[in-house]
Amino acid sequence: MKLPQLCHQHLHLILKNRYYAGGLGIRFSGGFTVSVESVHEFENEIFIQILEILPGARCAATENITYPSTTAILIKKTNKPFKGSILKATYDCSWI
Repeated sequence: MKLPQLCHQHLHLILKNRYYAGGLGIRFSGGFTVSVESVHEFENEIFIQILEILPGARCAATENITYPSTTAILIKKTNKPFKGSILKATYDCSWI
């Protein structure tokens, strides 16, 4: 398979930035969601805020093993360490 040629714009984007992606790991049912809420650059670190949404007790969810993940984010290259926290919220499906 022949790989596509990278144009100057794409090559510049790759060399000047880093891609990061994350997920929640294994979950034993469906209904979980994860998203990047914010990314802040401070003097000594990059801080990433993640939101994990869990299905409530009354929510219908698949009984399969799932691996919730988020889309990748693009951050300029840096030597600063990354830190973060995960906020948790629960769907309220009692209205269903």
